[in-house]
Amino acid sequence: MKALDGETTDAIGFKMVTHREFSSEWFTKSMAAMGRQNENHRKQWELAYVLHVVTAKRLCQKGKRGLVFAVGKEILPQIFASLGCDIVATDIAVDDNPNVAAGWIAGNQHAASLSALYTKGYKGVTWEDMQRRVSFRPENMLRFSPWLQAERFDFVWSLCAIEHVGSIAGGQSTVLQSLDLLKPGGVAIHTVEFNLASNTLTKLRSDESVWRMQDVDTMRLAAINKGFVVPTRSWGAGHTHLDRTPDVCQDTGQRYRGLPGGHVKLECDDLIKTSYAMVFEKP
Repeated sequence: MKALDGETTDAIGFKMVTHREFSSEWFTKSMAAMGRQNENHRKQWELAYVLHVVTAKRLCQKGKRGLVFAVGKEILPQIFASLGCDIVATDIAVDDNPNVAAGWIAGNQHAASLSALYTKGYKGVTWEDMQRRVSFRPENMLRFSPWLQAERFDFVWSLCAIEHVGSIAGGQSTVLQSLDLLKPGGVAIHTVEFNLASNTLTKLRSDESVWRMQDVDTMRLAAINKGFVVPTRSWGAGHTHLDRTPDVCQDTGQRYRGLPGGHVKLECDDLIKTSYAMVFEKP
């Protein structure tokens, strides 16, 4: 789409992954903090961006508290534990939605306990440290428990989870509910699968709903109307070869073909998509 012709900046706010981002100073620092090598992969970018936003805004320190939805097997809870803040990690309970949970379990992207999130020796965090800093509980992203509704956090995040709750409207509702859990000065970061090919036609299925520009804008305006701050918004999709040459979904085996040099955009289900990040602040 012509509206997406442009490039990102290093500013914190609404933006999508582009190849340029992988050479930015903030990304390099985040990768060093994670102890990972850059693979020019958009899923790495999502992890790095959350870490960057949280550390840049000094939200993970002793006495601070974070919440993650659909945690799967993320490394961020253990990283944040090493930085001194406390984390509540959540994922859907198997008996809450067996069909949905089964898919994530099959893909090794589901957690049912704290032990599923712990890697021995990583970032110098012992099992005792992990138990002290990180707690795990099942939560449905469409129906927050009474306990969760009463809690407040300095930061909240989810990585490409809100497009899997059944509908775009459901994902937007989840984001708005998550904003209510923020303390004053708190920040929410949510990434979502984003449609680069059309602002009208998109994938709308119970297992995945790919957001369009109009859906992101609806989300942004709804948050602003509730009194939250959206720092900046960018639509630039980048100009390099990896930005303009999407990887391709596969019917069997790997979920995508794999391109020499990285994975930034993906052609799948008759559309081209990528990762888009949204950042909200509570005054």
